[in-house]
Amino acid sequence: MKRGPASTPDTEAKLKRRLLEAETLLGLAQRMTETSNLNQALDLIANAALRIVPTAQRATIHTLVEGRLVPCAAAPAQNPTAESARMELGRGVAGRVAAERRPICVPDTTRESSFVDTGSGLRSLLVVPLMRRSRVLGTLSVGSAQVAAFTTEDERPLSALAAQAVVALEIARLDAQAGRAGELATLNALAAALSSTLDLERILTVGVEGISHTLDAEVSLLVLVHGPESQAESQLEAHWVVQRGIPFTSPPPALEECGPIRQVLSSGQALQLTNDPTDKSARNELSRVLNVPCHTALLVPLIVRERVLGAAAVINR
Repeated sequence: MKRGPASTPDTEAKLKRRLLEAETLLGLAQRMTETSNLNQALDLIANAALRIVPTAQRATIHTLVEGRLVPCAAAPAQNPTAESARMELGRGVAGRVAAERRPICVPDTTRESSFVDTGSGLRSLLVVPLMRRSRVLGTLSVGSAQVAAFTTEDERPLSALAAQAVVALEIARLDAQAGRAGELATLNALAAALSSTLDLERILTVGVEGISHTLDAEVSLLVLVHGPESQAESQLEAHWVVQRGIPFTSPPPALEECGPIRQVLSSGQALQLTNDPTDKSARNELSRVLNVPCHTALLVPLIVRERVLGAAAVINR
């Protein structure tokens, strides 16, 4: 019986590395489907770079914004702008990679004229471009304090991660376009209502429905101030409340007693309530007044000629 060729330590090492790369890319793909936040997605990719390139000690993602490379994610977790300078195309190693649209491996940064020393202590770099067809979107780089830490063999897995970053950036771009399209549709509907009717209730109805649709809110509320200019003495009227596109049969009572709404009206500043424990009291108060659960909320003042005329609120349960 014939035996296959005996495996060598080098072959086993290569197989283990390929397995690690496959596991890392699969795990990353699964985790990226669980987030719609671009910053979180890029952070996941930066951390995956440290795993997929074992000799890497630091990873940074730059995106191209108005002709400059701007650091937007780093691993280990830190403020990516702290040690990663913004660079023009062609300046710095990352700038060269973006301008030349090809990977660059720097075995010794002290011998590389294009390296911009920001005090990071890095002695070797590997940088790959983020490419969508022929358009460069940014760069993904890994660095090490050791000289000659990277080889051309590291380009392949790092380029695979760069492709994931391109997908995340394109999804974010399409989401932004869809959001702008929704905002435009809302403005068009409001303009049509303004031109076709003098009925304030109709105009406010279109406005709050547009807010609800654009922000994909489960509950939307539009409140107008009536009475004296003093916010403490004025009365509040809920002109329209929408719950997933269906108007409430009756507006909620006791708006004057709602602290978050009063805060927005008196300060003229927007108020965002997250699921953080520090916002729990305000969320509970909104929930009590509207008689709906409140997980997160955004309240913004309606200001005309420096006078607060009311507030709009969107709530997700």
